[in-house]
Amino acid sequence: MWVSQLVKAVCLALVAIAVFAVPVVADAAEVRKGDHVEVTASEIVDDTLIALAQSVVIKGHVRGDAVVFARSVIVEGTIDGDLLTAARRVDIRGTVAGSVIMAGQDVTIGASVASQLYVAGQTIHVGPATKLGGDAMLTGSEIEIAGTVGRDVYAMGDRVDVDAATSRDLVIGGEDLRVGGTATVGRNLTAKVGDAEDVVVDRSALVRGSTNVEVGAIADNNPYDEFSFYAWHIAMIGAGLICGLVGFALVPGLFRAPQQQGQWLRMLGIGAVGLFLVPIGSVVAAATLIGLPLAMVAMAGYLIALYVGKLVIAAELGRRILRFPSFERRRILWSLLLGLVIVTVLIELPYVGGVIAFIVAVLGFGAVGNYLLMRNRLPSSGAPQRTHDPGISK
Repeated sequence: MWVSQLVKAVCLALVAIAVFAVPVVADAAEVRKGDHVEVTASEIVDDTLIALAQSVVIKGHVRGDAVVFARSVIVEGTIDGDLLTAARRVDIRGTVAGSVIMAGQDVTIGASVASQLYVAGQTIHVGPATKLGGDAMLTGSEIEIAGTVGRDVYAMGDRVDVDAATSRDLVIGGEDLRVGGTATVGRNLTAKVGDAEDVVVDRSALVRGSTNVEVGAIADNNPYDEFSFYAWHIAMIGAGLICGLVGFALVPGLFRAPQQQGQWLRMLGIGAVGLFLVPIGSVVAAATLIGLPLAMVAMAGYLIALYVGKLVIAAELGRRILRFPSFERRRILWSLLLGLVIVTVLIELPYVGGVIAFIVAVLGFGAVGNYLLMRNRLPSSGAPQRTHDPGISK
């Protein structure tokens, strides 16, 4: 079913986000690597923890965020920030003061999470001891959710069993849906199914609002069945590949700049400011007759920077996944192609696609702005460097 394909795409999204998240925070974090990484029960980590290992166990106290990638992840301790993890097997039984974002094949949760819970997995089990302060968004093949949820629950899977108590809405979708007798829905229940017989709501279940069964909603709203969907994106990937290769031939330093130490925070800051400042300034300038041409030029440059920035981020993502030490003319093709495919998949994901598109836009616009600032600084060093492109390695 398409839900299973969506699970793989969401897992890929979480891993890809982490590829960019790690270099941004690595300078101010404690990084641990090896076959087995363990934070013992008596241990306190005073900063963000980044763990890369075959197996990771957190029994102690992490006074920051935790970014964990392993085959097996067990969390029994306390994390004061957010938890971002991707593993084959994930077992969360501790306390997380922030949000939990995870991807795994087998996911078990019995934790106290103060904020949001985002999970993509093959099998997802949220136990009755779970306490969530915010929303729960689950995508998987087989989903079981119990415990208490402070806000809304969104669960999409082939099979979804709900015995949880949610303070607000419950939205579920799939082929085999069940709302058990111990379930409590504070507001409305919405079930998206292909057939009315695919959903069963126990008579003992308490739904304080309305119950809506949307028959055929999954099939009707599934863009993955349309050939035009794939044809359009293949064409866009091809166009991006051509533009990226031409851009690298003309300005290779722009694509190499994100590889330099300490550039990610600069890119993030420049992108976050410039992404909003340029349109606002253009609107203000367009209010006058003299400023109108300048506003049009500024907006044209703005749109070009957004598109080129997306290509830069895609190329860097592909390079990191392929583990190329740097860009060369032979490597840019494969890096850019892989990156464009992944970014395209991420942006098309339901729920999180818009957020990912915004992150790519901020980082991409910041990459272009950062490169231009670096280039403009070069002449101040004394000797003329008109033909030098920052980031070029001969």
